[in-house]
Amino acid sequence: MSIFYDEQTQLSLGDPALLPQGRHEAPGPASSRVEAVRRSASGMLRTVSGWRKIFAADMTDHRDTLTGTDIDLICCVAAAYHAYLENTVSAPTQVGIAVDSRPTGGAIADVVIRCFVTLGLTPHYLFICPTPQLMAASAAPEVGFSEFIMITASHNPVGYNGFKFGREGTVLSAQEHTRLQGIFEQLVSDDPRILAAADLTQSAPVTAVEQIFNSVTPSRRSSAECYETVVESALGPGGAVGFSALRGVYRQAFVQRKLGVVLDHNGGARCTSIDRE
Repeated sequence: MSIFYDEQTQLSLGDPALLPQGRHEAPGPASSRVEAVRRSASGMLRTVSGWRKIFAADMTDHRDTLTGTDIDLICCVAAAYHAYLENTVSAPTQVGIAVDSRPTGGAIADVVIRCFVTLGLTPHYLFICPTPQLMAASAAPEVGFSEFIMITASHNPVGYNGFKFGREGTVLSAQEHTRLQGIFEQLVSDDPRILAAADLTQSAPVTAVEQIFNSVTPSRRSSAECYETVVESALGPGGAVGFSALRGVYRQAFVQRKLGVVLDHNGGARCTSIDRE
């Protein structure tokens, strides 16, 4: 096998045949391993707006590798999220996943994807894209998923990363988040469940991961179309037609007033979105 690269950014998606490796320690005795996961989990802030901690070596580290303990922790998050979905009314089997432009994002997504495949979930992976784009896609029935995980730490320094959970265009409600958090806390208090979660990446078929990586470009493109529809509707009542007319008015005003527009692409994530078009 070989490394797969994102067509738009030319950044690495990962190698379907190669599991992400821990940055420091090799897996030790089971008792030490589960205690290390609990310590890592205790350092993760968990709120409705997102779960986050330092996944790099420190808050300013730009490397993309994870510790073995944090890989185990990510597996536990994925397992708890799957258990949460199994307890929802609809029991969805498809989940949208995206990352921001933090270096650790791709590695975290790689672990989550392998866990989900093993657990029977179908990930729609968008790689780097803005959070609102993933949200917009989750609210569009034609895209195929209503649940999503955005791997991001919002405004925190580059060494941080984390998870934002949501469905149908918004983050989980406080009530639903409490349910998810309770499932996660139960899991990390149970030694066998921690070890079972940590082994999930070992069972993911390489061909399934390969197919997911191959689908990044079309998945992100379809999500961008949903996002564009939402933005057009917001900016110009009447959808695309209304926005087109409004854009003409703006352009005429810019010419008359000799105005220009400067767009900040926000560190990279927005460069893969609709802003350029």
